[in-house]
Amino acid sequence: MKGLLWVVFIAASVFLIYMVFVLWLNGKHRYQPAFEERELIYRGASASYTLASLEDTFSLVSWNIGYAGLGKENTFFYDGGKQVKPTKVQYEKNLSGIVKTLQSLDSVHFLLLQEVDFDASRTLHVNQQHVMMNVLPFYWTIPAVNYDAYFVPVPFFHPMGKVKSGLLTLTRFFPFENTRIAFPMLENWPKSLFMLQRCFSFHRFYVGHSKYLYVVNLHLSAFDEGAKSRWTELVVLRSYILHWYNQGHYVVVGGDWNTNPPDFKASYAPENKFKSVGKVVSVDFLPEGWQWIYDTSYPTNRFVQTPYQKGITPTTTIDYFLVSPNIKVLDMHALHEEFEFSDHNPVYLKFCLKTYESSDTASF
Repeated sequence: MKGLLWVVFIAASVFLIYMVFVLWLNGKHRYQPAFEERELIYRGASASYTLASLEDTFSLVSWNIGYAGLGKENTFFYDGGKQVKPTKVQYEKNLSGIVKTLQSLDSVHFLLLQEVDFDASRTLHVNQQHVMMNVLPFYWTIPAVNYDAYFVPVPFFHPMGKVKSGLLTLTRFFPFENTRIAFPMLENWPKSLFMLQRCFSFHRFYVGHSKYLYVVNLHLSAFDEGAKSRWTELVVLRSYILHWYNQGHYVVVGGDWNTNPPDFKASYAPENKFKSVGKVVSVDFLPEGWQWIYDTSYPTNRFVQTPYQKGITPTTTIDYFLVSPNIKVLDMHALHEEFEFSDHNPVYLKFCLKTYESSDTASF
């Protein structure tokens, strides 16, 4: 009995020392971004200083690439799966597939990517921004970090380790401003040391006649009980986009909302099993004329408790767009990637800007 007590005491002491060290390590290197920060912009080898115009027709793709670690054969422990990191073979397969898909979209004006790893143990410390820049040289790239933990200690016997990840915006037009806006951190210490520091990134493009187009890349919270964090984040976002629109500018928001669109009704085919994700906002969250643009016929996200099996794995729609009343939507659809390389499918938007002389109404 005494020997057993000693074993328990030693194990508990080792665990306590380990956790104290991890807390100290993360506290010492804690990522604490300011509420509002200008972002660095990187020029692709062939990127030009082309400016946008009121007369342009714009195209945009938003895609949560799941850090190239959540292809169709992968699971994720936070969502009830078993995997923390992909195998090297899985990771290289997923990253290669993501790159090829993006290369096929290289005529699109804006690419809004989420869950891009800049330096993480789970993705072999490969800077995925550099990978994108090498294969998409005609774009300007702007990163916005939303996850920077020196060491994530869970799960205990196979910890996630270092993670530096976030949003990455690629644009063919030269932006006049790139800014990261921090969302409030509602998690208490010490959990806050290991959680994402959520944000959105906005990019301002001059289109002539003293008008700007604001393109927003965002990734809202997940795993927040009662959707308290997501609601707070949406309220912060609303204050910015209404301010820009009320000044006469144009606004497009795209990304991973981690919630179904307001008033969403899926019409998926039977092979895409739908599961709802609690709606956070109602249709009157924004004034009349604002448009939530989504695909009702094809899912954008699959659940990752198990590897993906069509017709068995639940799917949903949490990737879509929000556009201001002075924008005319010409096309929107989800790309049929079948969750091959990520637990999200990309979504495509084509739009143009209404002028004050135009009486056109949204056609989508």
